[in-house]
Amino acid sequence: ILQLNKFYSNKRLRINDRIDSLSIIILNFRKWYFLKKLEPRFHQLNKKQKYIYYPLHAEPEVSTLVIGNKYIDQLNLIKTLGITFKKLGYKVIIKGHPHHYHTLPFYYIQKILSIDNVYLVDHRINGIRLIKNAELIITSTGTSSLEACYMGKKSITLEKTVFSGFINSPVEKLDNLSIDSLKRILDKKDSKEDIKQRGLAWIQTTFNNKNF
Repeated sequence: ILQLNKFYSNKRLRINDRIDSLSIIILNFRKWYFLKKLEPRFHQLNKKQKYIYYPLHAEPEVSTLVIGNKYIDQLNLIKTLGITFKKLGYKVIIKGHPHHYHTLPFYYIQKILSIDNVYLVDHRINGIRLIKNAELIITSTGTSSLEACYMGKKSITLEKTVFSGFINSPVEKLDNLSIDSLKRILDKKDSKEDIKQRGLAWIQTTFNNKNF
């Protein structure tokens, strides 16, 4: 309120400046409000938990609207993941986009929180930490799957990207979310070094001058 009074009482400020300032105040209030409402409901991780990590895509975003439009409905996808991995004995951990968590309608977050076997963690947690302790990382088209590859962790995408869905891609593209398909990925005997090596080979191929 004090900030608003300050801005509106300054006659030298142009109308556009006042609108911009008001927008910033509203944005910061929205971030504070979301955090206040969500913080008590964030899931607390422990090292003994076996979980799958799905980083929530920002919406609207090209990764879901254009490239990964097969799974444009993330809520439906998350429900499917929760049901499927419960049968396989894994929790599904969801983390909101660190810069877009507050742009989602609050009812959307509440729906995520109500899905069985799906747990929302604090968006301020370092994604690398979540990848490091996960059994599998799943994205629609997100680069967290590629980051996981370079950490020697199993990961998949659900749509074709520049790093998945091609011959010798470092990350596998999964065509369906059947229990058999996911179990095959989880049961793979790839070592961390094998997974990292695939990522390294992809970089070397990508930047080979003979390919241009």
